Amino acid sequence: MADSRQAISLIAPLTVLSRAEEVALRVGQAIQLGLLPDGEQLPSEAEFAAQLGVSAMTLREALAMYLADYEELKLQLEESIAQIDAGDFLTHEEVLARHKEKTRANRAA
Repeated sequence: MADSRQAISLIAPLTVLSRAEEVALRVGQAIQLGLLPDGEQLPSEAEFAAQLGVSAMTLREALAMYLADYEELKLQLEESIAQIDAGDFLTHEEVLARHKEKTRANRAA
């Protein structure tokens, strides 16, 4: 028989993203995939909004959401890095792995 906790998480209300949340998610994915390269200027507001099929107001809201999430993640990563012992040799991947582990532990608590 399946784990009841797993079944409960599958049988839960669906979350519906707002248009701004969907755009923020897409912008983040585009950055991760290199479609919006680091340091490259974004299209004009009107052009970008038209490409995404949203209003300029929705685009502004989405970009504000994305930036707020980015700033929060940046602070969390800085806290994780501050906990690394002096003399440790870590790769970027190891720092991210430690951060993910800490985030999972905090969610479980």
